[in-house]
Amino acid sequence: MITRGYVTLLCMALVLGACGDDPVTPEEPVYLQPTSPENVIENLQTAYRFRDIDGYSSLLAPEFIFLVQPLDVAEFGEFFTRDRDSAGTAALFATPIVSGIWIDLTYDPAEPATEIEFPPGTMKIRVTHTFIEVDETTGITWQIDLSIQDFFFRQGSTADGEDPTHWLIIEWREIPGGVFGPTEKKFQPPSPRITWAWIKSAYR
Repeated sequence: MITRGYVTLLCMALVLGACGDDPVTPEEPVYLQPTSPENVIENLQTAYRFRDIDGYSSLLAPEFIFLVQPLDVAEFGEFFTRDRDSAGTAALFATPIVSGIWIDLTYDPAEPATEIEFPPGTMKIRVTHTFIEVDETTGITWQIDLSIQDFFFRQGSTADGEDPTHWLIIEWREIPGGVFGPTEKKFQPPSPRITWAWIKSAYR
């Protein structure tokens, strides 16, 4: 399993800490080349940490969908399109109510997808442990812990003007399970559990 997010930040802190009073985190996001599904997952986490909607949206294929958990379908519908997902995420990143976002995804190496609905060459990464925390200026902290995510990727299409060495997310599925909830409840959310679908919708 892979959990490089915190390790990367720790290494950066140690290196920069040796430089006296220099800041321990970069002022701008630093992205990996999206030449593997694993790099795309790392870039997704970077985009969340820096609240960079352009960096986030660049990871999504035009046909991207976010597949909602079955228990959330009544509130949010079966899936989010790329436009809906990006709009909700942009609102999350831009709102002054949110003071910080923490994210750490533990995931297995990419493997060929076996689901028949995807074209040949599709790759899959399973996130076996999700941690995301959204801190508000109100003092409220919203958390998702332990939930599973499945990501599906394809390479860029030259026919569509995409870089064939780059990978894009074509589908993201949040799998039921895990522990969800706020540290302190401010209001009744539209779903009885705090899921990623809820976080993508809460600030629009």
